[in-house]
Amino acid sequence: KSHSKFSPLITNNLKLFYFFYHSRTVLSLKLANVMNDAAMINTNLIGLVINFAFLFGFYYYASSESRGKIWKQVGYASVFLLVITAYANFEDPAKIEFRLGMLITAILLQNLLLLILGGIQLSMFAIYPNKPAAKETKDSKKNK
Repeated sequence: KSHSKFSPLITNNLKLFYFFYHSRTVLSLKLANVMNDAAMINTNLIGLVINFAFLFGFYYYASSESRGKIWKQVGYASVFLLVITAYANFEDPAKIEFRLGMLITAILLQNLLLLILGGIQLSMFAIYPNKPAAKETKDSKKNK
């Protein structure tokens, strides 16, 4: 059951949000382990906790139709991360540091592109403001 009358508006638009943000955090945590960087490990552990808190809250307010979609995306993200981390465990640490860094950068560049496109879309409100339609007069209605 949905807990809010507005939750379908929010939860039906999940798209790939969880996939990208959770994956980036886990990949950054793996990269931190490869680099043996304690500060980066702590930061990504905190990020992982925040991601799980977000997912729990999102799941709690999701409609029953959306919950299946959420589990599906969690499954996709888990398989993707399982493949990448398994590969990272067998690859040369010097090579995997560069490759994980490039993968994380690709995800971040995609987010930058979406930020730029969102900014352009929002600027359209200022460039083309909404104008009310012209009201018809009684004379123009009679002529029709």
